[in-house]
Amino acid sequence: MKLRACSAPAAGRIGLQEEGRTAPAFAGVLYGTPNRVWGVRRIGLNIIGLHKHMAKKVSSLDDLPPILVGVSGEYFVAAELSRRGYIASITLRNTRGIDILAANADASRSVGIQVKTNRGKKKNWMLNEKAENAVSDTMFYVFVNLNGPDERPAYHVVPSKDVADYVRESHRRFKSKPGRDGAPHHDTSMRHFTDKVNKYLDRWESLGLEK
Repeated sequence: MKLRACSAPAAGRIGLQEEGRTAPAFAGVLYGTPNRVWGVRRIGLNIIGLHKHMAKKVSSLDDLPPILVGVSGEYFVAAELSRRGYIASITLRNTRGIDILAANADASRSVGIQVKTNRGKKKNWMLNEKAENAVSDTMFYVFVNLNGPDERPAYHVVPSKDVADYVRESHRRFKSKPGRDGAPHHDTSMRHFTDKVNKYLDRWESLGLEK
């Protein structure tokens, strides 16, 4: 199979062409078979845009573009799962609500993981209102603190039910308290999850993959 770079005017980006077809090329993982290309994993930045960011040395995580913060978190989680002996596969961006599929060695149990990542050490992660109802015994969140360029990330592994209960209750409390002007808070789709006491820190066993 031969691939060559080509222009993709409709997408306004550099593309890959194979057998007369053009697909937008995004920074990410090219995957496929010897006979065809299945696709390129989208992470929201085209190759040229990513190159401009990578040309600058990241001396602080504050310099890291938001899209790469999220991607870093996903790959760190996948690597940590692999290090612990599990099978981890990062999904396509069109797999709604699941960033990583993880399974035990004999594939007798698998779970879906959504990853949320912060640059620093603040144990507060942003979600949306959908988290209140996204509940499944096989759905988990891993909240990541990147901490620093030379530090090990921290992982908070939380069942989706615990996240749903937390964000629902915290949002109820938010609406019940008056704002600075004494008026009720306006409703918002934003939700937050915190783990200030490290209740879920490194709770990988909660995934149930050791059974």
